[in-house]
Amino acid sequence: MASSGGLVAPEGFKMITEGSASILYEADESQGDRGEPVFYNKVQVLNRDLSIRMITLFARQRARELANPKGNRAKRRAAFKAKQEQEKQVETTENAGIDPAAPAGVAASEASEASAAAEPASSSQGGTEGGTEGRDVGLEGMGPEELDAKLRSEAQTSGITILDALAATGLRSIRYYKEIPGVKHVVVNDLDPAAVKAAEKNVTFNGLSLQQVTPQQGDGCMAMLQAAAGGGRRFDVIDLDPYGSAAPFLDAAVQSVSDGGLLCVTCTDMAVLSGNQPEACFAKYGSMPTRGKYLHEMALRILLHSLETSACRYRRHIVPVISCGIDFYVRVFVRVFESAAEVKRTCLKRGYVHQSVRCPSFHLQPVARLNGHSYAGATGPVGGGACAETGGSFRIGGPMWTAPIHDQAWVGEALRDLEAHRSKLGIEPASGKGASSGPKVPKKAALRAAAAQGSGVFPPISTHERLHGLLTTVSEELEDVPLFYTLPSLCETLHCTSPKLDDIKSALINAGYRVSGFHKEPNALKTDAPSEVVWDVMRCWVQKRPLNKKRTEAEKSPGTMILEKPPTVKANFSRPKGGVLTKAKACRFPMNPEDFWGPKARARTVKRPPGTQEGGPQEAKGGDQAKAAKQPRVGE
Repeated sequence: MASSGGLVAPEGFKMITEGSASILYEADESQGDRGEPVFYNKVQVLNRDLSIRMITLFARQRARELANPKGNRAKRRAAFKAKQEQEKQVETTENAGIDPAAPAGVAASEASEASAAAEPASSSQGGTEGGTEGRDVGLEGMGPEELDAKLRSEAQTSGITILDALAATGLRSIRYYKEIPGVKHVVVNDLDPAAVKAAEKNVTFNGLSLQQVTPQQGDGCMAMLQAAAGGGRRFDVIDLDPYGSAAPFLDAAVQSVSDGGLLCVTCTDMAVLSGNQPEACFAKYGSMPTRGKYLHEMALRILLHSLETSACRYRRHIVPVISCGIDFYVRVFVRVFESAAEVKRTCLKRGYVHQSVRCPSFHLQPVARLNGHSYAGATGPVGGGACAETGGSFRIGGPMWTAPIHDQAWVGEALRDLEAHRSKLGIEPASGKGASSGPKVPKKAALRAAAAQGSGVFPPISTHERLHGLLTTVSEELEDVPLFYTLPSLCETLHCTSPKLDDIKSALINAGYRVSGFHKEPNALKTDAPSEVVWDVMRCWVQKRPLNKKRTEAEKSPGTMILEKPPTVKANFSRPKGGVLTKAKACRFPMNPEDFWGPKARARTVKRPPGTQEGGPQEAKGGDQAKAAKQPRVGE
């Protein structure tokens, strides 16, 4: 018998422990891993750990909003007025285009986003609109630990409700209930009857009742639409983590989440979102990718565009909390609000990218602009009809989301939570760039001891180091600058030696522009400098490190055409004062922890062999029978 954290697996079963949850699965020990009839992917542990952190923040924010609804409404009105004033200033410019040279246009059109995240839910439906009875008004002054304890004590009266729409055997759902403070009820939905039966077994095995975590069998879209129907109770949190694209579920999800609720969406079809299949991307998400070097960020913005498009049909709009590209998938967390006024403004949050086909230069073309108190189509094309550097044509991508994709206030609070977790478990702070120089993770015995204490303020986080690095890099990104360049692509175009990334960043900062990286790409150069300034900096670098004679004498290429133009900006590569390039210690881009770190094959349903009972021990003896048993997925 296997055991962990005081739990003992019954005969004929093995056990997987993750966080505070333990999942049973049947296995043929004689066949090793090949005999495990489950779908468990270690890569998604970070996904679940991140989700727990963000839903915890949502539970706290929701409690604050319900405790002081009038104050939140006043803040929202004041922010809305400030946003209108900023838009009037943008309108005075001849071209309201969203371009890296003028990113303030994006920020001005989105001044309400941060305030909307604090919008109190005021609709008559759903758990978020459950009222303020029994709540203190002074929640703002509470620390995270004190507030979490209060949320747990009031969970059964005013806690949040969560739908895990594609739950498989319930690992994620069980962790949500045990580790997130203030959870009243979790619905574990899956279309596969065998998965639902396994989920029921796992719920009871973890000491929970089926009234607390309720497995149900059915279509995910139907489960959501029934909640959105008249008389139904909308969910405060809906989690969509399908194998492949979440596009078929988005329309139902934006209808079924409560006003001010949280949507957690994963898409693993990166081949589609990154541009390998642009026609499929347009069919699923209504957007055309460009296959630019910024493909990971564009994938996030395409998904956000699709979510906003679906929400606007029902007089709703989204406010991104955090959007991440992780391993082979993208994961976004957005709040959904009801607001007819904000729905009208959605055209200011969309745009197209014009990507040069001969060099990395790109320009962002907005969909619309504010014309007094009305809206009009934007003027263009931004960047002219051809690339100013090489004369090449543009490939058009989009439409996509051009507003901020993160709420830095939430990211900062998540980082503070991780620091508190580090102190609680005695994890040493990170001290280097690589995975080996990050924080020392406690021994497995220490993590198991923490898990045995049950749900608490500091549940064990096995991906602590990676999660801290991810949130740190997200916190350093420029909010109002969509897309980025990569240093290798710039150098490849010019056929020049590659400088240090900090050298190029220093030159741009010394020229008066802002720069940052991107959390998925180590060589990203996100900047509000126009493309001509970026190329001027690279020209100055080539003057310091001249090209080989054979390169300069070769027939005209995009690189030689760019270098023929004299730089108009004199680059200063010295480090700027004030430590603006100093980074917090974190493991930003760790190596994969093991070989074949990626997606697994889709779980399939095949005919069971005669005489084998569903849910019973496998009687696989090889050949077709070894493949015949039902294979429910675990945690995905």
